[in-house]
Amino acid sequence: MATPFLQTLAQSLLEQGLFPAPETLSRFELHFRLLCEWNQFTSLTTVTEPIAAARFHFLESLLAFPLMQQADQITTWIDVGSGGGFPGLPLAAMCHVKHFILAESQLKKTVFLKEVIKQLGLSNVTVFHGRITEQFHLPGIKLPTPHEIGLLSRAIEKMPQQIPHLLNPSRICQAILWMGNKDISSLQPITGDWQKTLIHLPETNERKIVSLTQR
Repeated sequence: MATPFLQTLAQSLLEQGLFPAPETLSRFELHFRLLCEWNQFTSLTTVTEPIAAARFHFLESLLAFPLMQQADQITTWIDVGSGGGFPGLPLAAMCHVKHFILAESQLKKTVFLKEVIKQLGLSNVTVFHGRITEQFHLPGIKLPTPHEIGLLSRAIEKMPQQIPHLLNPSRICQAILWMGNKDISSLQPITGDWQKTLIHLPETNERKIVSLTQR
């Protein structure tokens, strides 16, 4: 019998027109179990109730999947401030043909991310321990050309202040960001050269997904 987490996630994805394979759904559930186990001694999230976690962590992350499918030229997505693996890990489980780099500055969280990747059997994910600068210099990781790189983030601290440094058109060609309405309203002065698309999130009017693409 499916767990409340899996029932909620599968139904919510179906309502959004997303149809992950059964083995992908199993990976989502294993990720959730590991998140709850590690969260007892490593601060990864405050959302661990199964139904809430299915919607907040996994569904919201996966709503970016159609945007990624449209970005054929992007081969590598960098998840800045990946934390518990969101949005990068669910998207990597859905999109095997793309490479994902999970960038996390806290060592304990990178250890968690590596363990999840190992247990999920994902070969298209790399963990980077450190902060992403505007030059996107990731020691030890070879990046493709800038027009093949996209940026993801649900957790950039002080988001509006960080965006001008990360929206470097000589380094990336698209960014997909999960943001609160107040932060979105402050984007306009710093994103003039980027085409902005807003994706509404189910069950909340307080946050949206913002897709920024070079004009």
